Amino acid sequence: GWIEPRKLKGHTGHIGNLAVGLDGTIYSGSRDHTVRVWNGADSTHIRTLEGHTSNVLSLAVGLDG
Repeated sequence: GWIEPRKLKGHTGHIGNLAVGLDGTIYSGSRDHTVRVWNGADSTHIRTLEGHTSNVLSLAVGLDG
């Protein structure tokens, strides 16, 4: 069936990439130098990974999340 698109609100820069874990968790990388982690079921923000010194240009998620 059709899944309604959702907005991931919170980044202050352009989202350049997304990754989805096996459990449905969504990871977004941004030009604001952060990775944000989202609940894939309802798009709620779980946490922000900070400390990058530049744009987050790519993401990879391992089999263990």
